[in-house]
Amino acid sequence: MSGEVHAWLDESVHVNRAGPGFYVLAATIAGTERCDAIRTELRRLVVSPTKRLHWNAEAASTRHGVSAAISDLGLDHLAVIAPATAKKQERARRKCLERLLHELGQREVTRVWLESRQHHLDARDRDMVAALVGSGVIRRALTVDFARPLDEAMLWIPDAVAGMTTADERTGTTVWSANLGGRYRCIRL
Repeated sequence: MSGEVHAWLDESVHVNRAGPGFYVLAATIAGTERCDAIRTELRRLVVSPTKRLHWNAEAASTRHGVSAAISDLGLDHLAVIAPATAKKQERARRKCLERLLHELGQREVTRVWLESRQHHLDARDRDMVAALVGSGVIRRALTVDFARPLDEAMLWIPDAVAGMTTADERTGTTVWSANLGGRYRCIRL
């Protein structure tokens, strides 16, 4: 990749009362010089009247098309899975975020975009990133920012990757993530 390398992150959570669940945090990595063309391609996939792609809201037939389109983009994807319960989702998120930021730093990513949640949750993530930088777990050169999916189409990709990872994890298969080929890596904590 030439130019800067950025990553976009999104999550998926599967918890229930019957037993243990899991938390998935997925990242898509891209050189910034390709992003405008990718955003244009992603917007072509949006079915009216929706304004964005959102894995959980897509019909099964649309999911297959989205999966194929993401595969055709030739981007790298990472997913981290941690055990989670309904009461400990934020703890699972922190574990996944720590590992994912470390992995992205190793790939010379310079900026990470997290899907913005609520203000106090974004603040919690910022505090954690500052602590990770301070302790040397992640490089100081790695900048973490927040964006909303309606404003940043690149967030649609890790949303789908997290959704595919969750679907595979729930069924004990690799049906969805196999579509991403060798450009996908899943790390279990």
